Amino acid sequence: RAVIALDRPEVVLCIAGSVVDPAMEKELAEMPGLRLKRLPAQPFARVLDLNAMADVVVLLQDPDSAISQSQTPAKLTDAVAVGSTVLITDVPPVADVITAGAALPIRRDDTLADRLAEALDGRAEGETPAAHPFFEAEMAYAPNCRRALQAIDAARANRDARNHHPQAAPATFDTPRLLRFIDREMPGTLPDDLAGLCAPYLTTGPRVARAIDPDRPVNIVFFWKQNDSGIYGRRQDMLLNQLLLRPEVGRVLHVDAPIEVTQLRFQPNPMREIAEAERKLISSNTLMRLTGFADEPNVYRRSFVMGQEHHTLLGRKVPGPESFPNAVDTWLDELDMRDNCMAWVCPVVDAFPDVQRRINFPFVVSDYIDDQRFWDNDAARRRALDRNYKFMEDCTDLAIANCQPVADRLA
Repeated sequence: RAVIALDRPEVVLCIAGSVVDPAMEKELAEMPGLRLKRLPAQPFARVLDLNAMADVVVLLQDPDSAISQSQTPAKLTDAVAVGSTVLITDVPPVADVITAGAALPIRRDDTLADRLAEALDGRAEGETPAAHPFFEAEMAYAPNCRRALQAIDAARANRDARNHHPQAAPATFDTPRLLRFIDREMPGTLPDDLAGLCAPYLTTGPRVARAIDPDRPVNIVFFWKQNDSGIYGRRQDMLLNQLLLRPEVGRVLHVDAPIEVTQLRFQPNPMREIAEAERKLISSNTLMRLTGFADEPNVYRRSFVMGQEHHTLLGRKVPGPESFPNAVDTWLDELDMRDNCMAWVCPVVDAFPDVQRRINFPFVVSDYIDDQRFWDNDAARRRALDRNYKFMEDCTDLAIANCQPVADRLA
């Protein structure tokens, strides 16, 4: 409504991401005089581009919400990082940003259309946006890294002081246990120099042995690109059977591709068949792999079921996709497979780059059944495939191709 009230033909409301409220979607579509541009379902990697594109980023908050009284929105940091003009509801957590001039306030008695007009008119013609000095001083990694290191040094000094004064009250929290929890559960990885400050509780370097000893049985983590293991007797199923017959192979952890919990289908009424027979088999296999009932001597089959925060399976919350590398790491621990361990990957496993960044297998076999870059893909999927194939090219020690045409394309 504020954009319509401006009555300025050059002003376009751009919404990045999906609108999940159908009523709001309908209302937007029916607003007369609204110039609207929709950019549905954007990848997180484009967040800076989307902010830099905007002349004004408007961040409306409910000033009476408990959340608004205690949290700074991440979207504010993203916009300030690229120098976009930001209009934001004036609430306490963003007061320092407003005071520094990195954002313009929307106060209770303000008219949004008026504030929007002022923000638009305040931008210099042809101005090249740049990160606001407040971002460089307060929000960027560099200054906060320094502060974190200072806090760690201060904590160490306090610990040393307590050690010299036994009568001092001991700390009431279990720091090693907390750090081990962070190391196990936190998605992503920390730079080795930062993790090293909290060694040995935060892991630095590879999470498996740094080299393969061919004179001892080799443990293999086998990453399959689909969720149909054991159903059709595909080449990877046959290969797995042959690997287990080899004396050179120790244990095998077989990992199916991550699967959304919403893709699982079960029919509680045995008198009614599920519409998709394959989906029923995949769902049953997934449960078997989750519960360990699919395991055999020296082969351990696992599936990673992911979903959104409100999703559950078997009465437990399911993790988000970013936790897949952590799950693989935990399986290695549970199965005692960190020693003499390599990866066998059947591309495209979309999440393997994140797994490799976390675990750093010393030897990687890439087993190319096909080349998905030559399939009918949209532009976004093609970019993702190009990144994945490039990563696999860089980390692969041995590549296997299904046929000569695939080999030629990989050459």
